[in-house]
Amino acid sequence: MTSKRSGRRVQKGRDRPNRPWLPIAALLAVVALAGVLAVTFFVTRQQVPG
Repeated sequence: MTSKRSGRRVQKGRDRPNRPWLPIAALLAVVALAGVLAVTFFVTRQQVPG
């Protein structure tokens, strides 16, 4: 009986950390994209003579 409970607990714990990984990855991708866009915009603005 204890074995069954342990197995169930492991499955629940495994499912839990898998969920927050998705939003974190999405947020990281959005931040990286925004950073690249900002850097590109800044470099393009600096290259073009005012």
